[in-house]
Amino acid sequence: SSAEACCTFWFGSSAESECVSNVIVSVVSSPSDNTGATEEDIANQMLTKWYPVLEEGRCSNDGKMPSFMLFDGYAEWYLFDSLRACCGVFDCKDQP
Repeated sequence: SSAEACCTFWFGSSAESECVSNVIVSVVSSPSDNTGATEEDIANQMLTKWYPVLEEGRCSNDGKMPSFMLFDGYAEWYLFDSLRACCGVFDCKDQP
């Protein structure tokens, strides 16, 4: 789960270098950061994160993100602690 792997997956190896140079990384807490938290606590925390609504060019924190965004290896690229962080990566139409 590196920027290179993500860029290659989404844009192919020929665009990897340009993609990597434009990556803004966001850190999402992982279960290892939540000592004593239950799986339900962690899931509930993830559902409060901001995520891109890709087809609409905006970010939301309504808990209705596509399930793939919750998977290991994807959450760190799609889930954010703030609207500003999400829009900073996904260039919202109505960026704060």
